[in-house]
Amino acid sequence: MMPQPSAQALTAIMLDLGKTCNLAANFLHVYIKRTGKEAHTSVGNYLVTKLAERDCVSAAQYAFDNLTYRTASSSTSLINAYVGSGRTEFAFYLHHKMRKDHLLYPTSQSIIGLLKACIKQKNLKAGVAIHAEVARLDFMVKDIFVGNTVLDMHVKCGSFAIAKQVFDELPSKNEVSWNVLLSGLVDHGLDDGALELYQQMHLQSISPNVITFLCSLKACGRLGSACEGLELHSEVERRGFLERHVSVGSALVDMYAKCGWLKKAEEVFSILSTKNIVSWTSLIAGYVEHGCGDEALMCFEQMESEGILPDAVTYVWALKGCSSICAKNKCVELHSEIERRGLSKGNAHLNCVLIDVYISCSLITNAEEALAVLPARNVASWNAVISGYTENGFFEKVLECLDQMRLEGVSPDAVTYLCCLKACGQLENLNKAEAIHAEIDRIGLLEKDLIVASTLVDMYAKIGLLSKAQEVFDRLPDRDIVTWNTLILAYAEAGQGEDALVLFEQMQTEGLNADIASLISIMKACGNIGAMDVGQMLHGEVERKGLLEWEIVVGNALVDMYAKWGWLTSAQIVFDNLPQKDVISWNSLLAGYSHLGETESVSGVFEKMYQENIRPDAVTFLIVLNSCSRTCLWKSSQTYFTSMSRDHGIVPAYEHYSCLVDLLGRAGQLEIIFRTLEKMPMSPDISLWHSVLDACMKSGNLKLGMQAFQHALSTNKYDTAAFILMSHISLEM
Repeated sequence: MMPQPSAQALTAIMLDLGKTCNLAANFLHVYIKRTGKEAHTSVGNYLVTKLAERDCVSAAQYAFDNLTYRTASSSTSLINAYVGSGRTEFAFYLHHKMRKDHLLYPTSQSIIGLLKACIKQKNLKAGVAIHAEVARLDFMVKDIFVGNTVLDMHVKCGSFAIAKQVFDELPSKNEVSWNVLLSGLVDHGLDDGALELYQQMHLQSISPNVITFLCSLKACGRLGSACEGLELHSEVERRGFLERHVSVGSALVDMYAKCGWLKKAEEVFSILSTKNIVSWTSLIAGYVEHGCGDEALMCFEQMESEGILPDAVTYVWALKGCSSICAKNKCVELHSEIERRGLSKGNAHLNCVLIDVYISCSLITNAEEALAVLPARNVASWNAVISGYTENGFFEKVLECLDQMRLEGVSPDAVTYLCCLKACGQLENLNKAEAIHAEIDRIGLLEKDLIVASTLVDMYAKIGLLSKAQEVFDRLPDRDIVTWNTLILAYAEAGQGEDALVLFEQMQTEGLNADIASLISIMKACGNIGAMDVGQMLHGEVERKGLLEWEIVVGNALVDMYAKWGWLTSAQIVFDNLPQKDVISWNSLLAGYSHLGETESVSGVFEKMYQENIRPDAVTFLIVLNSCSRTCLWKSSQTYFTSMSRDHGIVPAYEHYSCLVDLLGRAGQLEIIFRTLEKMPMSPDISLWHSVLDACMKSGNLKLGMQAFQHALSTNKYDTAAFILMSHISLEM
């Protein structure tokens, strides 16, 4: 009788047969019939293990089913094969069946495989059950790998309280244990906790590895903790990680860039022995996020010149760089590159950014073409377009997009409705607003999303329907501070300060504490209606909370409130004590002096503003021109008007021209008026021509009055007021 071949030899034969796993399993079946089930045990288990390792899960299961005696090794291999192939439910079923039939005693390998299945599925319930089995069998004491995997399961499933408990109870911890918890905290955005854990590692002399530094640097970058990042940098250099690990160098660049320490990011980047796509992209992203669009595009071009091929993420940041400096040609050029390399196919985020950048650069046709060629236009791609139109003031386009996406069967979401409500408010489109309101009501979004609710309240307020805004507000089951502030501000801006104060008191009665936005709105209301008692009480509260030390907007609101009351001494005191001042602070003080007709004080404040290197804005010049107008200083007004564009690069708006024309008219400077009107980049409206006609009437200048009359008629041919003014000029002559 010939000797039986060894298990390994038979398995090798089986695996080579036809080079297919199923044929190997069939061969086993024949072998079983010929040799009997007892003889094939070692061969069969070995075969199951090898088939499982080759990911031939069905064949391994077939072979496994035909075994009389199953070893822990073959069972574990089959369970792990199911986990690896993503069929985790079969892994759990097999484990449960084998345990129920007392055919399997868990091993470290099988437990680790099942825990990995829980991680893959984010199945905390199953993970907790396996954790209980592990604890009962004392596996965490026996095997640190099992303990670390239990810890990893809780971390990945977001069960941090239990994870911390598991971590604390581990009989021994290695660097893997620490890094599992550290990386979990970072992955879930708990960056403060991650840095605290790193400090504990440092105090306990646990040697950090690459993962430790990558996670800790990422946490520093997101928190903007450059000082902690600097300490990590020193540790990285001391241990020689910067030279040996390119990923750590890239993480350092990214951390400094996110913190806004761009010079330091450049310094680290320059000494990297290897600069990969991650380090280049980190630097480009840092430039973009901190308003250095030109530097971002220069960096991108340098990267390409050094032979580094951009990926989709790099293109996203390069496109955002184009948006920040409105580099239209570069945007089109990048789009061509993206299309040539096929990167836009299936990359929804890249396509959305591309569309958004085109819109921000006012390349509307390009944006619409980019949207048109998308193979599947879902709500995300439509929202990219709609958000872009909203941010850049193309409100009619927003509502057109809403209609088009509905025609294509795409349902709007909360983001879509937010943008559309803002568009309705800006356009004062009541019909569309009410239709969207009805739709939001129908799908129950008002109850689910307070941001949508607040936007709806704000939209009705902008249209001037405060009663409708109040009605929506009263119906809300839950109202957060943002919703209250929206309606309070709406009343304040509409000149209904008393209603704003009533609402403010109601909010406090319902247990909500005023935040900065609430205080600013109420101070605005107090300034408008002269509610001095309430205003002074608010000032006291602001002082008590120390808000003036770190919130410039609160200080500005106080200056504005006192200035509106005419309490210029109080306004000046608050202004002088502000730890920092911006152009709004100065404008508030200027407006107060201008309102009281103190032209010399206005000039003095304006000069001081200039000396302190605060750049005036369009509002500043409007206040100064109005101040000149009150005291008929037409020569000074012309000087300021000319200085706007010549010295400060501010293009005069219609209001500036109107103020200047009114002043020149009262000063009888008709010739200068007509020269000014000829230079206007926009057409004068009927009210401006009325001012000119009025000036002509007072000067008795029939010739120029006739010219103004003809212009007024061309603006509005049935204007009765123009006829009356012209007739007055004729009678005077």
